[in-house]
Amino acid sequence: MGQPRRILVTSINLPTSFQMVKALRDVGGYYIVGTDCSPVAAALYSENLAHATYVIPPASDERYIEVINEIIRKEALDLLIVTQEQELPVITKNIDSINTTTLLPDHKLVTTVKSKRKSLELVSDSVCVPRTLVANNPEDIQKAFQSFGAPIWIRGDKAQARDTAFKANDPDQAKLWITLKNGWGDYLLSEYLPGKNFCWVCLYKQGALVGSGIYERVGYFLAGASPSGVTGICSEILTWHRDDINAAGKTAVETLCHHLSVVPNGILAVDLKDDEHGMPYVTEINARPTNTYVFSKAGFNIADIFCRVALGESVVCQPFNCCRPGVYYLCSLGIEAVEVESTSLKSLFTVY
Repeated sequence: MGQPRRILVTSINLPTSFQMVKALRDVGGYYIVGTDCSPVAAALYSENLAHATYVIPPASDERYIEVINEIIRKEALDLLIVTQEQELPVITKNIDSINTTTLLPDHKLVTTVKSKRKSLELVSDSVCVPRTLVANNPEDIQKAFQSFGAPIWIRGDKAQARDTAFKANDPDQAKLWITLKNGWGDYLLSEYLPGKNFCWVCLYKQGALVGSGIYERVGYFLAGASPSGVTGICSEILTWHRDDINAAGKTAVETLCHHLSVVPNGILAVDLKDDEHGMPYVTEINARPTNTYVFSKAGFNIADIFCRVALGESVVCQPFNCCRPGVYYLCSLGIEAVEVESTSLKSLFTVY
């Protein structure tokens, strides 16, 4: 084996990041540097994740790009991996200033998909999306129930489902929820889709689909603690092969990119929900990876393929159904607990 690929992974304490790292550690051949903006992030101290770690300023800090570049220089890093939603817009906006290789979605795509309503409107002529109204006032709630029937699904346009989602069985429930969450003018009212909950995860390089896989979200951690039953962290995942989801996911990504005059690039994720007849509807598009470790255990190490493709290496991969179907992945919360003396906590990495 030659020299290891030297990779920087930001926000390493997040599941989207440490799952990528775990997949890379499994295959070997990587030297991994991790960052986080919290000195008490457990992943910074785990011996099973990064080989070196740094505490850095948050992406909102004006020093952020300078610090990233200094770590790249100091560690002689070949590739930058970014999965965190607050960091992605900053990195992609300053992509020409990043002093190493990247394989990330275009900044225009990253900012557009922050709005579920806007991104779904752009693809609604090409794929099935749930009928949706914006909850500007109580009259909109009445319109939603009259048009869609009961129940309806409520969620924030730019926020995580775990914080904002709610299944309302009548207009009074919907009004109380939106008022409680101060969501007027932002929250979305959609027809409720009762079927299975899927995600199509894909890897593109400069407009070409390299590979993709499908998983179903079967269960969530602490589902009973959330009014919607959705907490954002899966406890049980099942891999699938489904041609209709492959087609809907690919069409959604490429239609959205066409409207934005950009090409698909990097790892993207399309959420889909089946209706009562088993027809998949696109409910969300994300410009980041999600639950990648399950794929590595089902024969599709998308993290490793991502790195090798980004670095110009040749890979053998089919566009669809890259993972074995029917593989259950029963998750833990991810990072083992670590014991660190208070005097050993990492300090902020500073560019001198």
